[in-house]
Amino acid sequence: AITGTVEIIQATEELTVTVTEKTGLTYTGQGQDPIQSISVKGGNVTLSEDDGDYEVQFKLSEEGDYELDRDQLTAAVKDAKEYTVYWQVTTTNYGNKTDSFNVKVAPATLTLSSSLTKEKEYDGTTAAVVTEQKVTGAQNGENITVSSVSAAYDNANVGTGKTITITYTLSTEANLGNYKYNDKALAADTQMVSETVSDCSITQAPVTVTISDQTSVYDGEEPDVAQEKGTSEGDPKNWYVSEGTIYNSDNLGIALSIASGSKDAGTYAITGAASNKNYDVTFTGNWQGEGENKDHAGTYTIT
Repeated sequence: AITGTVEIIQATEELTVTVTEKTGLTYTGQGQDPIQSISVKGGNVTLSEDDGDYEVQFKLSEEGDYELDRDQLTAAVKDAKEYTVYWQVTTTNYGNKTDSFNVKVAPATLTLSSSLTKEKEYDGTTAAVVTEQKVTGAQNGENITVSSVSAAYDNANVGTGKTITITYTLSTEANLGNYKYNDKALAADTQMVSETVSDCSITQAPVTVTISDQTSVYDGEEPDVAQEKGTSEGDPKNWYVSEGTIYNSDNLGIALSIASGSKDAGTYAITGAASNKNYDVTFTGNWQGEGENKDHAGTYTIT
C-alpha cells in the first residue's frame, strides 16, 4: 500500500467578482431584488453558486455581519430611498472578496384629480369650487385617500388669467415618503399637497343702482349734485342699490353728475359712474329725455 500526506493549497489565481446592480427601480410596495447579475471567476474558471463553488451574503450597513441571503436582501430593499448594499463572496479554493454598490428605489407617482370650476362671479372671497377629488397611484393595496380638498384664487378681485391653488388633505397609514407628487418627493408625514391651475377668471357681479331725482332753484351757477347713499327704496337718499348684492361692505365708488354747463332752469339727466370694477353696475332712474340715458338716469330740475 502507498501511504503519504496530500496537502491542498488555495489556488493562486485571482478571484474576480462582478456585481451589476439594477437601475430604474420604482417603489412597488414590495421588496425588490437590487441585483441584475453576479459573475464569479477564479482565474479563468467561472464559478457556480448552485454547484457550491462560492457563497454570497449581504448586509445593508457597513457595520455588522454579512447575514442576508439573496431573498432576505430582496425583502429588505423596499422603501423608496438609496441603499448601499455590502456583499461578501466566499470560496473554498480562491479566497474571499468584499465590496459594495449603491442602488436607488425611486418614489412612485401619486396622481390627484378633481373637478374644478375655473370661473365664478365675484363674491368678495377667494373661494373656488372643487369637487370629485380622488387619488390614484397607491401601490400594493396601500390605502391613500383625499379626506378634504379646498381651492382658492390668488385674490378675490375680478380678472382673467388668474390662478387657483387646490389643496388636498391626504389620509393614509402608508409612508408617503415612498411617493412623489408633481415630480416632488413627499415627506413621510406629509398630510397636505397642492397644485396650481392657471387661466382662471372672476367675472363682475351685477348690481343695479337707482338714482333719485334732485331739484334746486336757479341762481346762475351750476348746481352741486348730491351724492348721499341710501339703503333701500324706503330710504333712497340720492342713490341706492336696488338689485344685486354688495359684498364685504364694498364701496362701489358711485359718482353722480349732470352735464357740464347745466345751470339754466330746466331738467337735466343725473348720470352715474362706478369706480369699483368688481361690479357691473347698471343705473336706473326717472329720466325720460331722449338718448341712451332714458330710464338710466335721474332727473335734476332747476326751477
